[in-house]
Amino acid sequence: MEGPTLTFPMRLTRILCIVQRREGKSLILSFKAAECGIDLAEFAPKLLGKNKKGKMIYAYVRAPWIQNRPAILSALKPELQGSGKDSKVSIDVGNFGQSKSSAATLFLYKKAQGNLVLLSKVDVQPLNSFEHTKVQLPVANVNELLSGDFRIVISAAGNVENEFNFSLKPTAT
Repeated sequence: MEGPTLTFPMRLTRILCIVQRREGKSLILSFKAAECGIDLAEFAPKLLGKNKKGKMIYAYVRAPWIQNRPAILSALKPELQGSGKDSKVSIDVGNFGQSKSSAATLFLYKKAQGNLVLLSKVDVQPLNSFEHTKVQLPVANVNELLSGDFRIVISAAGNVENEFNFSLKPTAT
């Protein structure tokens, strides 16, 4: 049985459906990629066709190379626990996106005289949607974290995903 033929309007390309199946209320159609005429510049191709009665039907395709629901990594301010050599610095990192994140790196900078000074960096494992983790940061001098202006940068695959600026003021004792 030959499947339906669809037309891509921008190129008026006719292609033959090679597999069709029902999935709940949806109809899943598969085409040979080499014949479809869609390139990487397309983000939501439109499909035109006819139903059995000859009436025009159309649909939009989600291009598989476009991430419509990206991971969104976010971080809270660092938490300081303990004092002196026993102190630990941890940061809560969460994925607020609808898809799993890739592995990332979290950088903690302190702003000093207009420059950013790297205090620490740590790898963050991939997180599922809405998953959180606490990462421990190795910091040579915990006292540098008691006050000042800071920036947290989360980078994945060499691209900056998010940046967060915050200030800490010394607390009165």
